[in-house]
Amino acid sequence: MEVSLFKADLKDAVTIHEMKVTAFMPLLEKYQDFIIHHLEVAVGGIRVVK
Repeated sequence: MEVSLFKADLKDAVTIHEMKVTAFMPLLEKYQDFIIHHLEVAVGGIRVVK
């Protein structure tokens, strides 16, 4: 198996957000922690750092 790493760009924001939702939704449902959660950040809240 080969793994490649590359910097994400703004065009990747939707895909990254979808991945976060998929990864963290089971934890949100289990613990009902709505105060501080990774799913709070909307796609518009993502910024590109160069």
